[in-house]
Amino acid sequence: VYKKTIFNTRQIYKLFRASNNRYAKMILMHMMLGTRPSEFLSIEKTDVKLRQRYLIIRESKTEAGRNRIIPLHKQTLPFWIEFLAENNKFIACDEHGIHLNYSRFRTKFDKTLIELNIKYHTPHECRHTLASLLNNVGANITASKRILGHASNDITEKHYTHKDLHQLKKAMDLIVFKY
Repeated sequence: VYKKTIFNTRQIYKLFRASNNRYAKMILMHMMLGTRPSEFLSIEKTDVKLRQRYLIIRESKTEAGRNRIIPLHKQTLPFWIEFLAENNKFIACDEHGIHLNYSRFRTKFDKTLIELNIKYHTPHECRHTLASLLNNVGANITASKRILGHASNDITEKHYTHKDLHQLKKAMDLIVFKY
């Protein structure tokens, strides 16, 4: 059984430094949203609110994950601007504008890691990475759960604790890379 591991800081920096690599950018966009791969692949350009710095995940395998707002990480904004300028319906498209399904995304993902000499990871480990990064910087646990689309078992947290976009951005903005 394969044990999931997160991307380490050195590996994340390698991805940021590969700014000419379309798929390195896509991996970082996926990672810094904390989405499931299927959620990332279903993001349409109309779901992204660049000026307000967030997007909406409309489809998810869980109720808590549907129609959730995720702030865009500041250091990935140039990537979002670039991908939004393309004439595609979906964000996750190849260099020819063809929407990536999971199999093609996984192939590009694996190839990019090999090219950058980054050890094996799965796309789902991007989600584990963001969860760990948020935890490591002391982000509010309720905000982290909302970003990741996790349901709460705690009645107070579930029904009485509300986090607005500003508070979600505040949690995301605690993560700063110095590459």
